[in-house]
Amino acid sequence: MIQNCTEKQYHPAEVAHILDSALSRLQPCSSQNVPIFREIEMCMGIVKNQMLALIYTHP
Repeated sequence: MIQNCTEKQYHPAEVAHILDSALSRLQPCSSQNVPIFREIEMCMGIVKNQMLALIYTHP
């Protein structure tokens, strides 16, 4: 799903939506993976915020 974002140019809002969708489907299978999952979640949030910032600076 995320790989599709690299195959053609998308509007930043579309990419943010794809990231949200991918993150909602990602769940740790083991409690040992929860810290890694939280870090991935945090990084995805940072990337999403940066993508959304592009909408306002480059209409």
